[in-house]
Amino acid sequence: MFAAKLTRLIARHGRGALVGASLIGVVSGLASAGAIAVVYQALRGGRPPGLAQFILFAGLSLLVPISRMASQYLLLHQSLASMMELVVELIGRGFATPLRQLEQVGPTRLLTALTRDVVRLTDTVMAVPNVLLQGTILLGSTIYLARLQPAGAALFVGIIMLSTWGTLVAVRKSMHIQYRTRADADELFAHFRGQVAGIKELQLSLARQADFFDELRVTGESYRRNHVAGEMAFTMTTSWFQLVFMLPIGAVALIIAPMYNIPPAEVGAYTLVLLYMNGPIGAISSLVQTFGRGAVAMANIEELGLALQPVAASDARTRPRPQAAARPWRHIDLADVTHTYSGEDGTRFVLGPLTAHFERGEIVFITGGNGSGKTTLAKVLCGLYTPDSGTMSVDGVPVTADTREAYRQRFSAVFSDFHLFSRLLGIAGPDVDGTARRHLELLQLRHCVDVRDGVFTTLQLSQGQRKRLALLVARLEGRDIYLFDEWAADQDQTFREHFYRRLLPELRDAGKTAFVISHDERYYDAADRLLKLELGQIVSDVQLVPAVART
Repeated sequence: MFAAKLTRLIARHGRGALVGASLIGVVSGLASAGAIAVVYQALRGGRPPGLAQFILFAGLSLLVPISRMASQYLLLHQSLASMMELVVELIGRGFATPLRQLEQVGPTRLLTALTRDVVRLTDTVMAVPNVLLQGTILLGSTIYLARLQPAGAALFVGIIMLSTWGTLVAVRKSMHIQYRTRADADELFAHFRGQVAGIKELQLSLARQADFFDELRVTGESYRRNHVAGEMAFTMTTSWFQLVFMLPIGAVALIIAPMYNIPPAEVGAYTLVLLYMNGPIGAISSLVQTFGRGAVAMANIEELGLALQPVAASDARTRPRPQAAARPWRHIDLADVTHTYSGEDGTRFVLGPLTAHFERGEIVFITGGNGSGKTTLAKVLCGLYTPDSGTMSVDGVPVTADTREAYRQRFSAVFSDFHLFSRLLGIAGPDVDGTARRHLELLQLRHCVDVRDGVFTTLQLSQGQRKRLALLVARLEGRDIYLFDEWAADQDQTFREHFYRRLLPELRDAGKTAFVISHDERYYDAADRLLKLELGQIVSDVQLVPAVART
């Protein structure tokens, strides 16, 4: 199974360079086997060696390092490129993966997949040419030995096949240790992220620091124990493989030679070839560890739901920008829409069934207590969460899996856990910097941040200031529908007034729609509608401004 997946992966990432490196590796292996064959003939006796044999040996010996350097150059050239392609593919898969699934996976496992697992998969892909190189040396040497001493060669092949089978069984049984080690690595990454994100809280409490260190030590000890066990399992397997390989040497020298009266010179030459083959045997056995780690990495990636397979729809670099969002629309309807999810503590939350009708140009306030489902409804509305049942429609046309991405392009959002990019991604225009600076003036941020070539000069700002920058980005996108999740919570009175009394009316006058999650009761009069949620249900839907008055 892993071999088939690895083959498909190689076919998509660096196939040309890998094939070239593999072919050069085969040439190097044949040259290496040919050089040892020349020496073997000289030691075995018969026709006296001469200058011609030396020239042949020297030529073959020179070809070995030259071809290996060429193969290594191709591998190094392709290695980082393949790794970046894998990263891009995984990120593309992330774009195509439902948000709820990504939230359940968590940022720590995603980060580990994009760093640790991608590197190990790249190492596995790059190991293929080396396996072919060493395998060619073994195959060429074995064929040559078979021509000279069939019985010894047959014994050698039998022992190698038996050893290979035993090695694969041992590796398969030790894979569960690798999975435990990978889980410990995830936990360590979580501790690292916790230390960075919670440094203020940790510095304020020595008791909290002590508990943090205790948990870190427990995880670190588990990682150390499992990592050592996994490495030792592979090392023991490799050592056993090489030990068993020595048996044909003893069998030829101590059993087969006396039995068939083979001359000592021929036995010595035969033993030399077998000893020379010990190098490739050791190299291949050590590469078993690389392939084992690659199998664990691929399994972990697929467990996240980010299977490495061609998905053209997830490649934002090549697909066209959706045009459906530019079409005019009049209303959005929810009909018996539900969405269910389970929290980390096993609790189950059900939103809906909800039925609602929203007109273009409305300012809709979504209110309710903590845990009532406001943010969940917001994510359903903007297409980030897929309804489990019911129908969402725009002007009577249902939003389906094929049209959901285009539907999402109607929305700009500032969530309570928003992320602010340093660059104005996806925003283009004749004077983006100038427009952004005008907004910075209105938001009273011009004195602390600027925009140059579409890049913010700094993001080292207060939370309220960062939210204002996020609002600026949303305005520059110029979408039809805006979603603000507790935007005013971190603002002073001046900017609360600006948001509720100036920005929202401007959006309404421009024919925009805004969904505002808010607890600011004193500003509820800025809304056209108040939608109140409790326990995932709409308990109140009050129309404050009639649609006729808005038009």
